[in-house]
Amino acid sequence: MELYQILLIVIGCLLFVSFVVIFFISIFVTRKIVYPHRYTKEEQDLYNKKMGYDKGFETLERNKIVFKMSDGYELNGDYNIVPGSNVFCILTHGHGSSREGARKYSVLFKELGISTIIYDLRNHGLNLQNSPVLMGYQESKDLNEVINQVYDKFGKDIILGLQGVSMGASTSIMVLKYN
Repeated sequence: MELYQILLIVIGCLLFVSFVVIFFISIFVTRKIVYPHRYTKEEQDLYNKKMGYDKGFETLERNKIVFKMSDGYELNGDYNIVPGSNVFCILTHGHGSSREGARKYSVLFKELGISTIIYDLRNHGLNLQNSPVLMGYQESKDLNEVINQVYDKFGKDIILGLQGVSMGASTSIMVLKYN
């Protein structure tokens, strides 16, 4: 066998091994994205305290709410009402976080006189059902249903805004195609 043939075989084997390694790494990464670690309320509270994000939490009156999606999935959330205000904002957290991570924004909005609704995205936070995270696609459909349920609960005459962080921001933008 000549040198160039040996070289081609070695290069071919290296390429094959590289493709196999990349394939398995991509499966691992995809699973981590689609099924992220679910932080408990205690873990998120500890993180908020460590980072100093928990300032003003004691001023929030958290009222539990459950949003029922058309496919049967339930999203857990809560809301904070600012008395005398008809301005609301739905806060959407980022990938791998939970509504506990979005509470710091609820404090800021309260100071501005804006009532807030925060909820856990699919397969995040305290939602009990497992469901793949689709990076905003299904989540924007869910947010559209949340918006409709917020209008049903608080009235059609409220002024409603959206705020999101990371994947929550993309979800908040993607939901605009429904309205």
